[in-house]
Amino acid sequence: MLNFGVALLAVALGCHQVPGAPGRRAKDSAAQPGDAVWQDGERKDRNMAEQGPVITSESQVVKHYGQVCTVVGTYQVKTFYNKKNEKLRDWPVVVLKEGRRSVLIESLWNPSKAPSSETVAQYKGKRVEVVGVLHAAAPGSLQNMAVPCISPVESIRVLR
Repeated sequence: MLNFGVALLAVALGCHQVPGAPGRRAKDSAAQPGDAVWQDGERKDRNMAEQGPVITSESQVVKHYGQVCTVVGTYQVKTFYNKKNEKLRDWPVVVLKEGRRSVLIESLWNPSKAPSSETVAQYKGKRVEVVGVLHAAAPGSLQNMAVPCISPVESIRVLR
């Protein structure tokens, strides 16, 4: 149990090792220019170890918790409610291709991570790729909802 607690703390602090990148931490692993190029809707990578697996469907999400991943889907803003069905806040998500499952972009428990209205306008309704660490739930609170989250986000790009 102690090891799980230490591992959970390390993930929360961003000090865990990035899979496939010995000696690098998630917060150090920002994508380098030219790492990924999209051509004809396909991702062409030079170094898949740094950006991890590409997640496009619900079935792929649970297989990659705790890993640096690239989540691909449609950028939307979703309203989240508490247990009393009171509105918590509107928060950006990536809606996966099936249209049922969404992945939070950053933790909704950290209001400082909320995007500006300009950022939302830039991405809303567009197909995007979001690179970051995939979690089973949003980090930062014991009240986590069962909604996957990608945090910290290393990059967001519009796909054409």
